[in-house]
Parts: sequence; C-alpha cells; structure tokens
Amino acid sequence: MAGAGALGLGATVLAGCGVRSDSPASSGSGGAAKTLKIGYVSPATGFAAGFGDVDPYVIQQFAKALSGGVAVGGTSYQVQFVLKDSKFEPQSAAQAATELIASGVDLLLVSSTPETVNPVADAAEAARVPCLSAVCPWEAFYLGRGATPDKPFTLLLPRGIWGELVHRTGWAVAPVGYVVRSRPRDSSAGAA
Repeated sequence: MAGAGALGLGATVLAGCGVRSDSPASSGSGGAAKTLKIGYVSPATGFAAGFGDVDPYVIQQFAKALSGGVAVGGTSYQVQFVLKDSKFEPQSAAQAATELIASGVDLLLVSSTPETVNPVADAAEAARVPCLSAVCPWEAFYLGRGATPDKPFTLLLPRGIWGELVHRTGWAVAPVGYVVRSRPRDSSAGAA
C-alpha cells in the first residue's frame, strides 16, 4: 500500500492547505457544489510500477470515504481525485505534475521513488501548489533539493495530523520521525 500514506495524509491535511484563489474550488458558481481537486502522481507503468499497483484501489476507498465531502473553513466541498502515471521517468513525472497543475488541482500527492517524487515536488513548488509525498527515501528528497549541512532544508509536520489521520481512517498509525527546525529561520533567506 505504497500510496496509502500520501493519500491518507493528503485527505487529512487538505483543510490546512487552504484553497488557491485560482482553483476550481474557490470559484463555485451559485448553488453548484464546490470541488477540491487532488492530483496524484505515481508509477503505474515502468520499472517501479509495483509501487503504484494498489493506488487505484486506495484512491477508490478514499473517494468512497470522502463521498459526503469535506468541510474547509465552514464551506463544504466535494473531493475529486485525478491520477497520473509517472512511468517511472522524471520527465514524465514532471509532465504529469504540470498537467495536473494546469488543470487547477488544489493539492498534489506523489508517491514512490525520487524519480517520481522530486520532479513533482519541484513543479508544485514552482507553481506554489501544496504537495505531499510518501514512500520516497527522505535523503534523496532532502539532498536532491539542495540541502547541505551548512544550508539546511526544513520539513515541518504538525503532530496533530497523525491523530486526525487515525481518527478519520481508523488506522493504527504512528509517526516514525520528524525533521524540525532547530533554530529560527533566517529572514533574509526568504520563504521556504
């Protein structure tokens, strides 16, 4: 269940991500239901297709669990998942992310190896779209994004997310670890 981590976490933290002002979710018209669109990229084909084998099933289960919608800031939204195949190729992963972003996704989820996760994360960061990943070795993500001992990269994961994940899914989930900031961010470095 490689994709279950990203999907579960994504569905749970969706409310904390907010809704982009240019997203379909923010532009509901009249009485039409608003929709939060979640893009998911993983390898369905290629060398690492095994990572994505269960993704359609897991996404179907989350879609079923969220069929009544979610509430974000007092507004109800339907949830739509859109799957894309990275083909286990960095260029295909980047293209899939770019297409999802152009279609107006509110959140990108990505799973598997650095060949898929890193290009999707880069595209999401460039477009300022929230992106969550699972399964990728943290070293490849951390160092692949330019971190060095003298130039750290910080990943913050609120502990409350895990409790909400367990509550909503009934899973017995426990965090393995966190990478947290040990000193204040240098304001001259800009937003991370």
